[in-house]
Amino acid sequence: MSASQSAKNYFLEGYNCSQSVVVAFSDQYGLDKNTALRLASGFGSGMNEGEFCGAVTGALMILGLRYGYINSEDPEAKAKIKEATEKFKYEFRKSFGSLKCKKLLNIDVTKDYGKKIAIEKELFRTQCPKFVETAARILEKIEHEE
Repeated sequence: MSASQSAKNYFLEGYNCSQSVVVAFSDQYGLDKNTALRLASGFGSGMNEGEFCGAVTGALMILGLRYGYINSEDPEAKAKIKEATEKFKYEFRKSFGSLKCKKLLNIDVTKDYGKKIAIEKELFRTQCPKFVETAARILEKIEHEE
């Protein structure tokens, strides 16, 4: 199963968008499943603020595991993570027009009325899985371009 399908499946099992992306790639980067789930658990629903989609923040965590630097004096490594991050954000925006939950869903799910409407419209079942799967697919694409 591809990581993008795995990420979508995790989301449909009830994990948040960030957790779903991170855990789908965690084995590749030596991160155990429980640690991955804990690490990403606070980033769902745009960090519970409707801001940057958890699928985006989860993907950026994975890019950090792949391209992140540990030496603050390494300009080449800093440039590599910046390039990968910008490429991811560009592709996600190209697919959906935004990186932010409020704009992606056209509603503020951090407010009770917004969450109620999102549930009534089944946005968490119809829209969010697309964001999660696409974020993971973009990561797969970036990995294969190397």
